[in-house]
Amino acid sequence: MRRKAPGLICLSVLMFFFVVGCGFDYLSVATTTPTELLPTTTPSPEPSETPVWFPATATRTPPPPRATSTATPEVRPVSNDVVWQDQFLFDDNWDIVSLSDRSAQVGGQALTLALKNYRGSLYSFTRAILPNNYYLTLTIAPSLCRGQDQYGVVFRSQTPQEFYRLNFLCDGTLRLELVRGDSVVRLAETMNSPQLFAGPTASIQLALWVHDEGVKVYVNDVLQLEYYRLQWFTGGFGVFVRSTGEYSLTVSSSNLVVRESAAMPPPPVPTQAPTPVPTRTRLSGP
Repeated sequence: MRRKAPGLICLSVLMFFFVVGCGFDYLSVATTTPTELLPTTTPSPEPSETPVWFPATATRTPPPPRATSTATPEVRPVSNDVVWQDQFLFDDNWDIVSLSDRSAQVGGQALTLALKNYRGSLYSFTRAILPNNYYLTLTIAPSLCRGQDQYGVVFRSQTPQEFYRLNFLCDGTLRLELVRGDSVVRLAETMNSPQLFAGPTASIQLALWVHDEGVKVYVNDVLQLEYYRLQWFTGGFGVFVRSTGEYSLTVSSSNLVVRESAAMPPPPVPTQAPTPVPTRTRLSGP
């Protein structure tokens, strides 16, 4: 048997180790340890603002109610006790005047006072005796009342020249006056009342409440003026007209009723506005 050469065997062994070494190097180069991938977090979308189609509005809390003053109901004397009335069927209760330029006549269930271009006044007093305190109603109808022409009633008359006079001016003014001869003192006044200036021929319903020192005047059920310092507590009653003489003036009175008077409530206490407290102004600056 033929033996292999020792050199050939050595060459074969060297080639084997070379191949094996190269294979390990190749594997160490080609084979890489995979990088560990960390789990990735998907970014959450930022919350978007949802549009509010019907936004809630703040509910206003109402302030606490203020204390309001309730008007005191007007006190009127309620009495059906008629002490005297006159339907003006006869002229024996009144002063009658019959002149060419002025007259005071009873007829047609009315007492009519007329001035025909007469500059001055005309009075007619009743002969009836009225109580000291009473509630009187009377219908008054002026005819073609103009400007400063006047008409009205007098009460608690002491003489034909001394009395309280309730004076209606045709411009819509109402005055309460104290007359002593040629002296006239204005006690109270109401101006521009719708009830007083209803027209040159509009009739008015007068109510006169007289009690002790007080008097209240109503026109068409509306209080016009009041006065609480009367000095005379008794006296007569009458009607009057007064003209500037430029025009004729006629005023008729009818439906006179006098009732007993209830006690008049005390006069209202005048309220005084509070005095403002002065405040100190703070100056700006160092």
